[in-house]
Amino acid sequence: MTDDLGQPDVLDSRVRVIEYLKDLGIHVDGTIPQKLRKMKGGVTAKQLAPILGISPVTLYRMAERKGIPSYRMGTKLLFDPTRIADWLEN
Repeated sequence: MTDDLGQPDVLDSRVRVIEYLKDLGIHVDGTIPQKLRKMKGGVTAKQLAPILGISPVTLYRMAERKGIPSYRMGTKLLFDPTRIADWLEN
């Protein structure tokens, strides 16, 4: 889905991630956000993917479409675990 400007709908992406995790039997019941909040600094897609139960490639695609909070440090794509936890909970 897209917003009024044709941009990817971030809320829709969050809902899709949560639904995808539920389909895999992983429920975002506070456990995943708790694990994320214990992590410090920026994490890579390779580090974040196993926690969310999705592939790094899926994370890269979501970040490219602005479907998940991320940022770049030079050429490296990183994710702030606290922002991801907040994003999953809201």
